[in-house]
Amino acid sequence: MTRFHDGGFWTGYGLGLAQSSIDGHPMWGHGGDGLGTHTELWHLPREDLTVVVSYNDDAVESRDDPFTPKLVRDALGTT
Repeated sequence: MTRFHDGGFWTGYGLGLAQSSIDGHPMWGHGGDGLGTHTELWHLPREDLTVVVSYNDDAVESRDDPFTPKLVRDALGTT
């Protein structure tokens, strides 16, 4: 699952698992949309930290996820 290749919206994609990063911290996970909802789950392997976010995207103006980067930075103490 972590043999990442180019593709998708992320820096890499494995078998159902995406690779991304925030502020140089590698993350493995995935995000998705449903009717009126958006959910993200990201694991930071070096920090052994997992962040999960689910919100009503009908109430959010931005197409970009405004919550996950802030929550990761807060959890890492880098805000």
